[in-house]
Amino acid sequence: MEAAADSAMVLELDASAGRNGAESSKETPLARAEIEAFQRQLEHLRSWLRESIAKLEADSPATSRSILMDDADAEWQSNIRQRALAEKRLLLNEVNLAFERIRQNTYGRCVNDNARIPRTLLEEMPWARFCESCAMRHG
Repeated sequence: MEAAADSAMVLELDASAGRNGAESSKETPLARAEIEAFQRQLEHLRSWLRESIAKLEADSPATSRSILMDDADAEWQSNIRQRALAEKRLLLNEVNLAFERIRQNTYGRCVNDNARIPRTLLEEMPWARFCESCAMRHG
């Protein structure tokens, strides 16, 4: 019985904390089971990102350069690798921030105005930290 109550527990923040008047009335708070499912997705993504970053870091230009590759090709590949590393590190940071919001019981809420982040957005980007209107302002 206690397990059922735990899975039915919802992440509910003080109603006065939400400052976004446009918040959807049909969007209900995330249930604990939903948050745990998003957390598992984030854990898989974090693991993949860490492995991918390590592989890119280990693949130095000297080890991947062939005799047929000229300096321009080597520089081009190095730039691509550096860009991929930077993008994966940024995403890893966003994933780590999502774990922090889970720990603080603020996951699923916009960091700007505390509005609920729609489930559809969290399903696409479980690391999302902005509601739709704030995301449009932040680009």
